[in-house]
Amino acid sequence: MRRIVEGWSVNSDRIEVIYNALEPINGVSPIQLPSFAGATVITVARLVTWKDIDRIIKVVSSISDVRLIIVGDGTERTSLENLVTDLGIAERVIFTEQVSKQSVLQYLKASDIFVLNSTYEGLPHIVLKAMAVGVPMIATDVGGTDEVVKHEVNGLLIPSMDDKALRNAICRLLQNSKDVGFHGKKHHKAFEEEGK
Repeated sequence: MRRIVEGWSVNSDRIEVIYNALEPINGVSPIQLPSFAGATVITVARLVTWKDIDRIIKVVSSISDVRLIIVGDGTERTSLENLVTDLGIAERVIFTEQVSKQSVLQYLKASDIFVLNSTYEGLPHIVLKAMAVGVPMIATDVGGTDEVVKHEVNGLLIPSMDDKALRNAICRLLQNSKDVGFHGKKHHKAFEEEGK
């Protein structure tokens, strides 16, 4: 956001960055989801074009043992639902609409991989929430996301609008899960071991 404001010819001495923060998150229980034999990918966002949720849907459609939960609502809802129908994957995609802050945490806790696929961000609160809950994360390297998501340390950063990179990242985390598990410290250990 600082860079954007500086682009408006505002002197950098007049800009002070106040970072997003969260209240402490303790004791979150996963929400009960319908049974599914594979992995659960989640995205939490307003359903608007720059979140590129349509790209997540297309990538998930190409991985047979993955389902997608879309938490949020917005102007693209009908278009996204139509895409899911057209791809024939309605049984693997769950739309929740807008839910409470606590429910967001419960959905995150119940999921195996969180994806933020935006083409634009400031410093997204949802990234902080996903990290606090401990769900493995894939996020596009846009805006301030890289200030908190460190590639191969606490998540995977990918270029925006790159479906191949998104698919590869999901498949990589799925492969890691077979050896070290999905959640929290085990997942972070997987990145550390791969980096050696």
